[in-house]
Amino acid sequence: YEVVEGQTFDDYLARRSAQTRYLIGRRTRKLERTGRGRFVLVTGGPDLEMALAEYERVDARSWKPPEPFPRFIPAIARVAARAGVLRLGLLYVDDEPAAAQIWIVSGGKATILRLSYDQAFGKLAVGTVLTRELMRHVIDVDKVREVDIGRGDDPYKSKWFGQRRERWGILAFNRRTAKGWLAAARHL
Repeated sequence: YEVVEGQTFDDYLARRSAQTRYLIGRRTRKLERTGRGRFVLVTGGPDLEMALAEYERVDARSWKPPEPFPRFIPAIARVAARAGVLRLGLLYVDDEPAAAQIWIVSGGKATILRLSYDQAFGKLAVGTVLTRELMRHVIDVDKVREVDIGRGDDPYKSKWFGQRRERWGILAFNRRTAKGWLAAARHL
């Protein structure tokens, strides 16, 4: 995560390593020079269902394993839109959805719920470009205090975010019941 309170996007970017700044800038300029990219931000309204369909299309073509509960992300996006906290970013290349991200902005905090890009557009670094656009928006427009990348320790996250939190969980099974033993066996 990163505390960005009182900063502009340019301030935030200046705190990244020179290598990261160069990489983000180079990839953004490369796509801009082609004239093929277009950023769209959806927060709700009549464009939401089409944006969700585009998100699902990108997610299906990404490197990520499919969601175990496929209706979860669209359902939470709809609830977030009704609450006015959804930031669904889409990056199009040649009018094809190439990258999609779902962020929730609430209580001064932006949390990245899910991000994906279509592997066919990987050489254009569409994920990097879309993350840059959404970071700029939540810092400069939404004026959040903190941005949280969510769970996972993927190496790219440390380039964008300078701080790290560990989350711990506890699993408990009642071994006095057949259901408890079955759940424990399935987990182990």
